[in-house]
Amino acid sequence: MMMWGQSCGMGMWMLMGVAALAFWVAIAFGLRSLFPAGKGQQPPRVDPMTLLNESLARAEISIEEYEDRRRILENR
Repeated sequence: MMMWGQSCGMGMWMLMGVAALAFWVAIAFGLRSLFPAGKGQQPPRVDPMTLLNESLARAEISIEEYEDRRRILENR
């Protein structure tokens, strides 16, 4: 039975501090794995010719514009 005035000592306090720190580090890593920052993840690059073809298919550009831009891309 524990009496008044006796304590677990400095070692127990240090152990509890390290355990609390380990707990919060585990929580932080868990949240980071659930919600990645995405800094290194870039969308794949799309070929300019593909973009040009899609623009023509959506009728965003005329056939003349398409041919002019295609010629420019092919001469690059």
